[in-house]
Formats: sequence, structure tokens, C-alpha cells
Amino acid sequence: MPLTTKGRKLLRQIEKEYGTEKGKSVFYAARNKGRITGVDMPRKITARKQHAGPHIGCAGDAVSRRA
Repeated sequence: MPLTTKGRKLLRQIEKEYGTEKGKSVFYAARNKGRITGVDMPRKITARKQHAGPHIGCAGDAVSRRA
């Protein structure tokens, strides 16, 4: 997932302190644990997830219940 400006800046600082490989490990571990927030770009919602109505052919659709 792409990093924000804050994320890139923190990653560079941590890599400078710990080295490239260990720095990435420390950065992503802290991000996954929740110690660092706001470092990932927000995910885009796809058109399918935005749609609130029933999908044609889905189990909950009235047409598919006919037997």
C-alpha cells in the first residue's frame, strides 16, 4: 500500500537509524501494531462496494428464489 508523506518521512528516519532492511521491518511492525498511524494512503472504495441494493443473481435476490 502506498505511503503518505508522513509515512515516507518516518520510514527514511527509521531506516537511517536502523539500516535499510531492519528499518523497514521496524517501521511496518510499528504500523501493524498501531503505534504509527496516518502513514498509509486511504483505500478507494470500488463501485461494487458502494452499491447498496441487491445484485442480480445473488442469493438474497427475489429472482433467484423462484424454483
